[in-house]
Order: sequence, then C-alpha cells, then structure tokens
Amino acid sequence: MRLQPSSGISAVIGAISLAFSGYMLISSTWYTDTRLVLHALLWLLGIEGLRQQRWWGGVVLFLGAFYTGLSLQFWLFGIFSLIYLLYRQIATANKQAWRRCLWVFPIVFTAILTNLPENAYRVARIFNSPRMASINNEINWFPDFFTLLARWLHADSLGIGNDFSGWNNYYEAPVFYAGAWVLLILISGLGSLPKLQRRAGFFLLSFWGLLIVFQPLRHAFLLFSGDYWRQGFSGLVVISCLLVATNILQFPEKIKRQNLIIATLALAAMLIILAVYNSKFSLTALLTVLATAGYTLSILFVNKFKPAWAYLFLLLILVCEMSFFVRNNMQFRSEQSYQLSANPRENYKTALGYFDGSAEAIKKIKQADTTDFFFRTEKTYRSGPITGLNDALVQNYCGTAAYSSFNSKGQTQLLQVLGLLPDNKHQSRVKTNANRWLPNLSKYPEIMGLLGVKYVLSNIYADTLPNKYNQHLHPIQTFYIHANKGFTVYKNDYYKPMGFVYDTWMPLDTFTSLPDDAVKRELLTTTAIINPENNAAFLTITQADKDYNLRQNSKNDDTIKSLISVNFTSVNFNRFEGNLSLPTAGVLCWAIPFDPAWKLYLNGQLYPLCIINMGLMGAPVSRPGNYSVEMVFEPEKSWAEVINNWAMASRLR
Repeated sequence: MRLQPSSGISAVIGAISLAFSGYMLISSTWYTDTRLVLHALLWLLGIEGLRQQRWWGGVVLFLGAFYTGLSLQFWLFGIFSLIYLLYRQIATANKQAWRRCLWVFPIVFTAILTNLPENAYRVARIFNSPRMASINNEINWFPDFFTLLARWLHADSLGIGNDFSGWNNYYEAPVFYAGAWVLLILISGLGSLPKLQRRAGFFLLSFWGLLIVFQPLRHAFLLFSGDYWRQGFSGLVVISCLLVATNILQFPEKIKRQNLIIATLALAAMLIILAVYNSKFSLTALLTVLATAGYTLSILFVNKFKPAWAYLFLLLILVCEMSFFVRNNMQFRSEQSYQLSANPRENYKTALGYFDGSAEAIKKIKQADTTDFFFRTEKTYRSGPITGLNDALVQNYCGTAAYSSFNSKGQTQLLQVLGLLPDNKHQSRVKTNANRWLPNLSKYPEIMGLLGVKYVLSNIYADTLPNKYNQHLHPIQTFYIHANKGFTVYKNDYYKPMGFVYDTWMPLDTFTSLPDDAVKRELLTTTAIINPENNAAFLTITQADKDYNLRQNSKNDDTIKSLISVNFTSVNFNRFEGNLSLPTAGVLCWAIPFDPAWKLYLNGQLYPLCIINMGLMGAPVSRPGNYSVEMVFEPEKSWAEVINNWAMASRLR
C-alpha cells in the first residue's frame, strides 16, 4: 500500500484493512490459511518493487513464487499478478515500468526450476496414490483431460450449490472482511478519481464483476484452482477493492455528498435484502454494519473541515470493527470447540471440524490396537457442518478418488442395492451427495464390518441403543471432551479385516431378488455376491442355497468370527503384503471399492480381481494352501492423469 502513490495515513488505513481482510478470510474458510495470504502479498510486493526499481523487489517475488510452488494457487496468483500489472500501468501510464516488469517472468521461472525437486517428488507421490484419479469414480473425475474440462461445467465454483444463485455471497465478503466503509468509498468515490486512475479502478473491479456474472468465465478462471471459491478467489476480490479504495482516499474532498447518500442507501438496501433472504445473516451483524456505515459517512463529511480528525476517527472505527469481529469469531470458536452434544442434530450445528476430540480418540485407538495392521472407524455424530459421517480423513479409506469413499461407484452401488441410497442412475451428483451425507451408516454394524470398520464412536448412551447395538457393538472406552459431554468407543463384532475369505458365494440376481434388505445385509457377512459375468470363475467354490434364509441360520455369528483373513506384514495406501493359510477354496475379499489399477499377487502369480458385493474387489482362490499375498496399486500412467491427479491433490492438500 505504501509503495503506491498514497499519503501516509491512507497507506496505513489500507494496510490495516488488508490485514483485517486476511484474518477474517482465513478464520471463516475451509482450506485457506495464512500461508496463501502471505504468498499472494509477496507476489504483489515483489512486482511493485520491480516497477519502482527497488533492489529487493526481485528477491521478494522469487520468495513468493518459490513458496507457492506448483500448487494450484500458482495459477490464481499468476493471473492476478498480470491483472495488477495492467491496473498499475493504466493508472500511471509509465512506459518505462513495462521494461522493468519483464523481469517478472525470468524470476518466476527460476523459482519454479529451483523448487522442481520438491515438486517432482510431490507429483510422483500424488500420482501413485490410490486416493486420486480413477475411472471407477462415481462422477468420472479425471480419466482424461476432456473429463476435467467437463467437470467444471457443474462444479460448485462459488460454494453455493451447482447453480450460481445470486450475488449475496460475493457481497458478504467485502462487507465483513474489509469493512462497510470500503463499499461506501468504492461506490461513491470511483467517479471522483482522476481519469487514468478511474479507468484503472474500473478495469480491475470489472474483471471480478465479469467473473461473478458470467459462469463460463468464472469456471475458466478457477479451472485449476478447485471448486471451493474461498481458495483465493474471495481474497483477491477483497485485495482489489482495497487497492482502489485506498487510491480514492487521496481525493476525499472530491467525493460528492449526494454520492455518499446514494451509496449509503444502496448499502442499507443490500444488507436488508441479505437479512431477509439469507438465514445466516443475523440481525446483530446487520445493525453493526449499518452503524459502521453511518459512522463512516459522518467521518467523510467531517473530513472537509478537519481532515486530521477525520483520519483519526476512521482509524478508530477500523480498530473497533476489527476488535468486534475478532472477538466474536474467537469467542464462538472457544465456546463451541471441544463440545459434543448427545444429540447428533445439535452437534451438527455447534461442533467445528475435528476439534471435538474425534481425531485424538482415533489416534489412541490405533496406538492401543496392535492386532490389526489396518482397520477403519466410524462415528454416529458429525464432526462439523462440513464433515460427513463417513468422512474418512481419519478413517483410513483408500482406493478412492478423494480422502473418502463417497465418490466411489463401488460403494455407491453396494449401498443402493441394500436400500440405503436412492437408485438414481442418471444424476451421479445426487448419489454422491446422498452417500456423503448418509445419515447413519452406524445403524448397520454388518455393513460397517464389511467395509472394515472395527470401532464406532458414538455419543448415544448405551441404554438408548437399539438391540442390534447392544448385541454386536460393545463399549470399550468413553472420552469426555467438555464438562460431562463426550462419546463412547464401541467395538464391532461384525468387523472383518482387510483381505478376509468367504467360503460361499451367491449370484447377484439371486441376491437382489431377496425381498428383505435386512436379510441382504446379514447375508453379506457370510456370503460373497458375484456379478453374473464372473459366475464361471467361482464354480469350484461352494455356492449358497438359493432358498437361503439367514434369519433361520443359527450358525451366523460363529461363521462371522471364524472367517479366515490375511496375516499382514506391511500395509500402506499403495500396497498390502502378508500371508494367507487357506484350508479350503474361497473368495478373497478386499474392503476397497473396485478399481482395475489394483493387482493381486498370490505366491508371485497374478490373480484377476473382479467386482464382488456389488462394488468391492475380490478374487476366487480355488486351491487350499499357504500363500504369500501382495495387493498392489499399479495405475496405467498417462500425462492426462498426471495433470488431473496433481489438480485433484492440490485442491485437497
């Protein structure tokens, strides 16, 4: 701010507002952090230093580009830096600055080359991860470059749903992050700038306006930056508003009274509309912002008579505004963090992320359980408004295109056949959302066991649990997070380790003809379900009776406990290694959604994997004996997948 042609007080106001904007942006978003804000400012500071022939400009720009690396923010910062250069050039009409700015390109390129070893390692690690691109993904993420482009035609680019439903989300950012006074000055003072500065400001703000109004432009801008608009989009909008507003402050005496009145009325009308149509906008926030606008309006009038006093009062309101919102934000987090309600619906509204102790509890469970190399956990409660019950950030899901399982065609089909998800063949996003926000997989211990879930974290007390819980989920430890509130860890009797063996199987058409979903769920605990095209490969293994009635099978519980499984010696997301002692022929099942990139080797020999249980992976083993087992993720490599995996992982990183 100070490098621009601004007075001292104007630069100070702009810098304080920018710091406030960065703080509010960080504290209210999902993935943005201080690192991204710092990188963006290093880019701008370095470019401005080069324009003004400051020796440190190139060093600062190099650091900004180096620490940004080849993340997707590089795309955003690069475009914004070019826009900023155009903005400054139009505002100053300095032809000599163009020659100096050419140094931007070799400096940035040098930073990329310097950071190449780390980026190469990151790309290789991402590419080899089974959690990334897969042709088996429910919404076809990234099998080729054209799919990548098509994805953004329905991406949630502004975080407000598939369809861009209005401008209110955009206007909330400058109101709360930068302060109401920025909007007032922008609206009322843009016309008071000198000709060149007015054109430059109009150009900079029009760029964001076009992105917001026209969806294809917005998607093009965000093509490599993920579908969460707060990943830098809103921050760059706020910085642009502050740049223009700071320049306008140089000419406060030219701001016309009628423009201020019109701007204030427009702001008030906008806030009232937000209060009526947006349930997240509280009355307290509305009154606070209106009071701020009124105070700012008064200051700008006083400025004509006592400029020094006006600047002082303006700084005062900025400090008060920051203190108010920072206090509210921190108070909300301190009150809500580490609280866990006994009511899952209430917990959804109050808990924040994994600050409810779930991650710590799961870490302790994994440290205490040394019997299995690999198992998963589930919860009966949400860990925050953006975290689904089967969100697997701490749950050890693998073999999917994201951190969790909800985008997998395999798991989606499994849950559809069992009646837990709507059978919608044409709207894949409906299915993935329903899967992600599935109310309670933990109501079905048998399905959780099939997916490798050994422990269930529940905030429902044992005496209120249904009989199925009391029978098959046993409490082993209770964690108290805040006061007397907490959750209990239950062990699942239906748990099956990764790489277990069925001794019977049933054709899929026979299974789907069963009228009772409860019978289907129980049947999966003891019998593999095979797709018709693969039936011939399983003929050497015992086939279950077509009239199988599980409710009359008293041996079911004993069968579950006696299932044979692989004895693992090494486990990671790309490779499972171990030994298997098989007394009879059986179906080796893996609790991973089917993906042809997985390869199974028994005693060094490749065994073809096929879909079993409607979406998981398995292979028939027709001969008893002792086997060395390797389950390896070996994707077919292509440049399209490299780019797509990189894009996917950078968004989630």
